[in-house]
Amino acid sequence: MTKLVNVIDAWVRILGENRLALIVLAVYLGVIFTLRVALFPGASEDDAEQLYYAQSWAWGYKANQPPLYTWMVMALQSFFGVQAASVVAIKYSALGAMYVFYYLAALRMLSDRRTALVATLTVLGFYYIAWDMAVNYSNTALLAAAIAGSLWAFMRIHERPTIARYAVFGLFVAAGLLAKFNYALFVLPLLMSALFAPGHRDCMVSWKIFATVFVAVALAGPYYFWFFGSADGLASANVNSLPTDATSTYLADITKGLWGVFRGGVSILMPGLIIAAAILWPARSSAGQAPRQLGAHDNRRLLGAYIICVIVALILGVGVSRVSAIQAHWMIVLLPVPIFAATWLDPARISAGRFRAFVGVFTVLALCVPLGLAVRAGVAPETCKKCNFFFPHSALSRQIEAAGFQRGTIIAMDYPNILSGNLRRYFPDSRVVSGRFLPYLAPTKIPPGKCLIIWNATRGKDLMDSSRLWQLAKRHLRLAPPLSYRLNTAEARIHGSAARTKKLGFVILENNLGDCR
Repeated sequence: MTKLVNVIDAWVRILGENRLALIVLAVYLGVIFTLRVALFPGASEDDAEQLYYAQSWAWGYKANQPPLYTWMVMALQSFFGVQAASVVAIKYSALGAMYVFYYLAALRMLSDRRTALVATLTVLGFYYIAWDMAVNYSNTALLAAAIAGSLWAFMRIHERPTIARYAVFGLFVAAGLLAKFNYALFVLPLLMSALFAPGHRDCMVSWKIFATVFVAVALAGPYYFWFFGSADGLASANVNSLPTDATSTYLADITKGLWGVFRGGVSILMPGLIIAAAILWPARSSAGQAPRQLGAHDNRRLLGAYIICVIVALILGVGVSRVSAIQAHWMIVLLPVPIFAATWLDPARISAGRFRAFVGVFTVLALCVPLGLAVRAGVAPETCKKCNFFFPHSALSRQIEAAGFQRGTIIAMDYPNILSGNLRRYFPDSRVVSGRFLPYLAPTKIPPGKCLIIWNATRGKDLMDSSRLWQLAKRHLRLAPPLSYRLNTAEARIHGSAARTKKLGFVILENNLGDCR
């Protein structure tokens, strides 16, 4: 027992040193990144989607998502080529930035290293961030980094309100607005809640706030000018992005939407918040006692008002839009909640033993992520349904190439798997078209090439009917179905499986037909 205590004490000292903690974080994320790339050769839906969109520079790609993540993928591709690892690297870099900025923001708001570490490690215990985001999401990871960075930059203004610090805050605001639309659900309540906290109010009513506005508008404004003015922007987003049921009643939609807000808000904070509360509940400030951390009372008011503003905005949003299918990861705007909870802690009442227990438990939770990746890689290939992570794209691509397709235009049916983005890794000189991701169409490439029409044939033509691909080709590529063509198939074993396979059906059309470029 004594040895375990000594080990945890040494670990606590490492986490208390900023440089050592940064090295630990880099190694931790590096290990997870390596496992994610090495053990999961297929791309998740979000990652494959990014690979598909990153075929050209454009103002916007997906109508209900801003383009910053895709722009970053495009930039990495110019150096490293078309690789799934580039998409994943951006995600893990965003996660690393989120943890760093979150700790720095917590340190400024709590003025105590131990409580700042408590707040940050609590986030590491959130399932949707520590596990689900590390495996699946892309834009949401960038949003989380922008929220943490904005909170840090906002607190620096409170410390010393210089024009440069207002400008840095504007930089993070622009990044958030270009990462995901629901960043507005973070920054607007934050600015509004500052009016209820005397220590922050003066910063918000200062003329220097125009430096924030100028930087944010200069960087994010051009995209939003395009978004609100282009037929491919707001008009398309209105059609595609709101999950509503036209046959349902208004009351049923509102009830379902509010339940989704509650469930999502609770889910995004679990299990980290409840574990932290169970361990540190005796260390809370006594009733009526002012928090001992410098400035914590004012920051408590700021974050308390922020949480109320977010909840009110969500309720009003559901009431106006009738959005009924609320996704848990949309509630990432509740990321500041652990810092708010930590303002209720009295550092003097956090005993050494209780702090050891807290750090030990959350260290174990963190280690469950790489362990979970290894276990999933060993078990999932025999049990998965879509099998996105283990789809044998490499082996199938070699068979397609042997059948006669080297480059040209790939027209893919992206159900149930996203073939387009994944195949682009193995045919980087080809143009890829997908009916799932319209209205975006990559520009025509030259010289002329062949057309590859491809679909998932594992589950049968009743689901993957190639006739829909002919319609797509005719509408967007001026490609009429030829009188005769050869139907090909490619089949390969799922990565990590002893016997399960995936099968593709495809047709190769020769040069100079329609827009086969």
